[in-house]
Amino acid sequence: MKRSEIKRRPMADTTLASLEAEQSAYRELDGNGLYFRVKPNGQKSWELRYKKPDGKWSWLGLGGYPEVSGSLARQKAAELRADASDRKNPMATKQARKAAEIEAANNTFEALAREWFAARRPN
Repeated sequence: MKRSEIKRRPMADTTLASLEAEQSAYRELDGNGLYFRVKPNGQKSWELRYKKPDGKWSWLGLGGYPEVSGSLARQKAAELRADASDRKNPMATKQARKAAEIEAANNTFEALAREWFAARRPN
């Protein structure tokens, strides 16, 4: 499907899946600062346009399509817009969430057992 044939917004997943790549990358507005980006190689992703606390506009990637569906991208964008309205930097918020996810992944029984064995091992 060509982007000129898009009839309604927010776009349905069937519309997103059928968008074709063009000679250069392009973004299609989904609504409320959320854009769907299509690269010339056919790779598709979600981006949020937001205003930083210093007043400059910036882009924030929300993930690739189809891993991040339309509804999930809209949900993430709403959370990040709420942070931006509180004068927080959405990029810093995203990095903090990612660090928390990595920390949670490291808090496993295996990691704890390895730490315990390392502490008990004679030098």
